[in-house]
Amino acid sequence: RIDPGSSTAVLLTTIQRNDIDTSPLTYLDADVDPSLGSFTYFVKALDSCGFEKLESNTLKTIYLSGEIIDEVSNRLQWTPFEDWDAAVEKYYVFRMMGEQEPVSPIDSVDAQTFEYTDDYASLGNVDGRFVYWIQAKEQEGNTYGYKEKSSSNRLNLFLESQMYFPNAFKPGGYTSVFKAVTRFFSGTAYSFQIYNRWGQLIFETNDPEEGWNGKYNGNTVEQGVYIYHLTYVDVYGKSIAFRGTVTVLY
Repeated sequence: RIDPGSSTAVLLTTIQRNDIDTSPLTYLDADVDPSLGSFTYFVKALDSCGFEKLESNTLKTIYLSGEIIDEVSNRLQWTPFEDWDAAVEKYYVFRMMGEQEPVSPIDSVDAQTFEYTDDYASLGNVDGRFVYWIQAKEQEGNTYGYKEKSSSNRLNLFLESQMYFPNAFKPGGYTSVFKAVTRFFSGTAYSFQIYNRWGQLIFETNDPEEGWNGKYNGNTVEQGVYIYHLTYVDVYGKSIAFRGTVTVLY
């Protein structure tokens, strides 16, 4: 294996002939970090005296990078997969949001294209966490009848959470619940609290979807000004805090 930025090959393992019981032979390189760049692999066959007799073709993996362009699009760039027996037919673009693996790509591009802009405006309010990877597919024509696939590293892109707090609300009215209006929220350790003017805690939740309905102990509070305090930990591990006031109207 040749690591990114190096020109020196590192021996990963040696397999004896008597240990080969599958065709094709497979090897898992578990001691590697694909996010560091493109890695190059090749195999050498030695005779019984230890002399080199054959050397395989050299394969170079895909390295994916990217950036957030704005609030509705991300740009991806990747290096080409190199040196299959047959050429690359297409590159498939995969996007994961949440924890469930996608069953199909969001799009594909031809073998000469190495960038893609993902416009996700039509998805509406997303939590701002994106995981991308690129998969190359070999075209027909491999001498040995294979039609291989190869995937890049996985790229994580995170949008900063955006929050807006109304300055007033009317319990039982059109805006009957007070909570933060969020976009791209993907934080953890969420805590939202409401205090009255004497500093008494009258509402608390750890659910970003739950708001205060203007009640305390089952009774509607008096009209007036109340204090809110919201804290959470963002995707980078940074503690975020908001503090302000909201007016209850009737």
